[in-house]
Amino acid sequence: MWQLLFDELKDENFMIVAVAEESRGDEQARQWVEKAKPTYWSLIDVEHRVANLYGMVNVPQAVWIDEAGRIVRPAESAGAFEGFRKMDRATREMPEEAAHLTAKAKTTYLEAIRDWVRHGSKSPHAFDGKQARAHLPALTED
Repeated sequence: MWQLLFDELKDENFMIVAVAEESRGDEQARQWVEKAKPTYWSLIDVEHRVANLYGMVNVPQAVWIDEAGRIVRPAESAGAFEGFRKMDRATREMPEEAAHLTAKAKTTYLEAIRDWVRHGSKSPHAFDGKQARAHLPALTED
């Protein structure tokens, strides 16, 4: 899905930077990156620095950063829905309703990205600084 989105929007000043978090060394993640052959940037973060810097707590998560380097949307679920929790582990089948909600979440998220890329700060999906800060995860002692 990310490669298709990148191919669609790359001529509109859009870039994807995928970061695989891999604690076991970069070889585990590298095989998946090489198999996918993405044409956007793909990095492997064995120290989880990106997650720490951007407050990421789960995958997949995304951060939207504009061309001026401002965070437009802080770390959030990247169109994922937890429908997999309802999956039958033996058959790997998902109930129709959960599958529908999962597909809808992904489609809605991709449409929001498209709107932001095409309309910039005028997109209803782009946060100003105050809104972006309000969506940051709460800091804890940890």
